[in-house]
Amino acid sequence: MNESELLPRARVLRDRLVAMGRLDRRRQVRGASAHGYRLQPPLTPTEATAIEAEARLRLPDEYRAWVTTIADGGAGPGQGIRPLREARDGARGELGEVRARKPVVLPLGRGDDAAHVLVASGASAGRVRSLDDDRDLGTFFDWLERWLDGEWSDVTSRHEARQSELAEHRRSLEDGTFSIRALDELAVEAGLDGDLEESARLYALAGERVATSRDTRALCRLFEQWTHCLHSLERFDEALVVAGRGARWARDVGQHGLARRMREVETRLLADVGRCDEALARMLADGWALPHQTVGWHCVMRGRGAEALVYLAKEPARTAALLNTIGVARKLMGDYEGARAAYEEALELEPSAAVLDNLGMLLAHREKLGKALTLLARARSLAPSDPHVLACYGGLLWCKGEPDAAVIEVRRALAYAHDEAAVREALDEVPTGDGEALLREARKAGPQ
Repeated sequence: MNESELLPRARVLRDRLVAMGRLDRRRQVRGASAHGYRLQPPLTPTEATAIEAEARLRLPDEYRAWVTTIADGGAGPGQGIRPLREARDGARGELGEVRARKPVVLPLGRGDDAAHVLVASGASAGRVRSLDDDRDLGTFFDWLERWLDGEWSDVTSRHEARQSELAEHRRSLEDGTFSIRALDELAVEAGLDGDLEESARLYALAGERVATSRDTRALCRLFEQWTHCLHSLERFDEALVVAGRGARWARDVGQHGLARRMREVETRLLADVGRCDEALARMLADGWALPHQTVGWHCVMRGRGAEALVYLAKEPARTAALLNTIGVARKLMGDYEGARAAYEEALELEPSAAVLDNLGMLLAHREKLGKALTLLARARSLAPSDPHVLACYGGLLWCKGEPDAAVIEVRRALAYAHDEAAVREALDEVPTGDGEALLREARKAGPQ
């Protein structure tokens, strides 16, 4: 069957996936928290043909139509559909292993859901089978559709019940009869809508009722969620007050697990707001691993490079992670040679994607584009789904004058990132300063 005949059904399935993601906002469908209903960028026909040539097989028609026009992996049954490009980018020997199987089968699932495979050769080519019980689950589209049909009624009924519950909570907020639990539910909903300021307002309103509430479970959620919300808004001083209050409340009512978690959050926040000696003293008293490195990393995250180095110098274990953090701190201070030396020493200990990424971008700014691209290509092979690595690699390809390849990488970065801001932040590191143009092109070239 040719692609034009398959596309209408493929698009219907995609639209149903997108619709289910909108309704299942809390990711209650099994595996949804793993794939988040995100659809990864499709392969280009050239990429698909190259994979077919390397594996010496022809991809089944429905599957090929899906991965070249809708998505190469992402949302789907269980923890999601495994991208075909992972078999090529992540493990070069894997396509050879696929080819060696008789009949040839392609893994579709991830993690605990890896038992579903697509038969790619022989009389059953194009059928999905379960390795657990050797059941035939139909064609690739049948398999997707059966999963959607099975989950849809539960998703819609939960959504309707949720909307009714939220309406009741909003009425209680209007007439002043609200509970902490109701405010928590409304705050979560506001957060899902991206309105963190409204979430913080609702949590603060709930905080006024802590002394009179006896709903221990709701109060446990309140302190953790409220602190997390303020941290996301970078209102660190307020988050520190709430974390301390939560730790004291939890200790007083015997919620020892929560008390430990809130104390840990409070300790990290002390470093975030610049009370580093106090944070370090707590870490040492509580037996934290790598306390000096942890404090130094928090200083780096807040742009305080010189302060970070004071703490990092006292960490006895000279690990790749420590050297990477030292490199970032030195770069913040404008000490590019010192940063490069730290990154190179880290690479000798452990060639991680993070260090390769950092060193590559440092060299790009030192007008060493060829070497930077080599390092980013290595980082990409180690972390093929890391949005920062993909975006930086795409940005350097753009600098080199390879716009088509650059757009493909940034499209992948957008698909793997939880929000576009992370990709934009990575592109801001590219020396040309033309990241916004690349981002626009990647958006335009996104999946249909």
